[in-house]
Amino acid sequence: MKFKFVKMQSLGNDFLVLNQDFFIGGKLRLDSTNFKFLADRRLGVGADQILLIKKLKDQRGDIFEYRIFNADGKEVEQCGNGARCIFKFIKDHNLSDKDKISLSCRAGLIDVEKIGDDFIRVEMTTPKPGAKEIGFNVKGLEKNQFKNHEAYWVPWQSQFKFCLFPVSIGNPHVVCWVDDLYSPRVSEFADWIMMSKMFSSGVNLEICKLISTTEIQMRVFERGVGETRACGTGACAAAVSGICLEKLQSETDIIVNVCLGYMIVSWSGGSEDSVFLSGPAKTVFTGEIDIEQ
Repeated sequence: MKFKFVKMQSLGNDFLVLNQDFFIGGKLRLDSTNFKFLADRRLGVGADQILLIKKLKDQRGDIFEYRIFNADGKEVEQCGNGARCIFKFIKDHNLSDKDKISLSCRAGLIDVEKIGDDFIRVEMTTPKPGAKEIGFNVKGLEKNQFKNHEAYWVPWQSQFKFCLFPVSIGNPHVVCWVDDLYSPRVSEFADWIMMSKMFSSGVNLEICKLISTTEIQMRVFERGVGETRACGTGACAAAVSGICLEKLQSETDIIVNVCLGYMIVSWSGGSEDSVFLSGPAKTVFTGEIDIEQ
């Protein structure tokens, strides 16, 4: 099957965007093996995620189906940086003339709009802190209760333990606050926890360092991918964790620094309120590939 694709990225978190109109002489018929091939940086094109979009007929306005496949070929619920790239793709290809566009993904409906020359804002789903929300098996773990929010101490290598804050942003995350993001111990723990069987559907891990009450530094490890240069839902999870633990201020812009720039996250702290994510989106190149079916 021959088709076109657009390579896009946000702060180094890179994607291949596919649209039904790109498929030459046929309809979309890709499986997990195809997605793994496309994401492979040596054998395929290379990407953290493959993003598929299709315009839906809906009386409420312009709504697009938005599907996300990780580099391991598995479909996942949500991707904040990908949503911004999808918005740019839609506008660049004149698929909508609306200022605000709705994307329907497995996590629910999210709204995306441009807020400046370079930044795009996504209204994400309502964050849900808690182990049950992400399928985190905490049996035998020491619980650290902070007001209405919970965190868990995970022992590692007998003499060490790390405190994990679980939160769903439509997909599963745990946030770990440390003083040194790049210590060998932290990196080794991250590799270990990503392979752990404690999470029923896998997990995304954010390693965070507090800079001020409105700014943090973050490393992120994504399920099915490994360490990536940025993650939009990860930035949201980190900010929500910091606000719940009163490390960060609510109802203000939180700067989330990653290796190639920053995102901005805001959340009121309300249990029914959405979290907002803002950041850039860039087109890298357009290509065409023919893969065997």
